[in-house]
Amino acid sequence: QRLAVSEQERARAAEEQQRRETVANLTAQARRLTQQGKYEEALAIIDQILVIDRDNDYARGARDLVFDRWQLERQQ
Repeated sequence: QRLAVSEQERARAAEEQQRRETVANLTAQARRLTQQGKYEEALAIIDQILVIDRDNDYARGARDLVFDRWQLERQQ
């Protein structure tokens, strides 16, 4: 039984590590797109981050800013 618990813990840890790596990669991609002025694409990536980690500080903070930039660009 301890072996089964240990395997579950290892699987959970691996899954968490994969989630963190995915969020880190998406964050880098969103930042790159924002710097390139591709706000709509950046928003889509930020939304993906929030689906994976709804409490992600970067995504929660950046979403409104990127959205505002996108709206301004569309208006011009």
